[in-house]
Amino acid sequence: MESGGDCLIFDLLQAIPNAFPNNPEIRELIADQLKPDILLQKGSDKVQMKLELIVLKITNKIAKTGRDIKSMFKEWDKDGNELRK
Repeated sequence: MESGGDCLIFDLLQAIPNAFPNNPEIRELIADQLKPDILLQKGSDKVQMKLELIVLKITNKIAKTGRDIKSMFKEWDKDGNELRK
C-alpha cells in the first residue's frame, strides 16, 4: 500500500468519525494530532499557523451544525456586547 499524498483537512476531519465510530477517545486523539506540514518546517510562523488551524477546526465544526457564524457568536456573547456589523 502506498502512503502519503494530499487531501483537504475538512475531508480528513469528516472521515475520522467514520473510521472509528465506536471509539471517541481515538477520534479526539487523532483530530488533536492533525497538523499541516508547514508546522513541521523550520522558520515557519508556527504560532500564526497553529491559530489558523484552530480557527479552521472551529469553523468546520460550526459549518457541520448547519448554523452560521453570527448566530454562534450571539449565543456565546454573555455580556450582551454583540459584534458590530
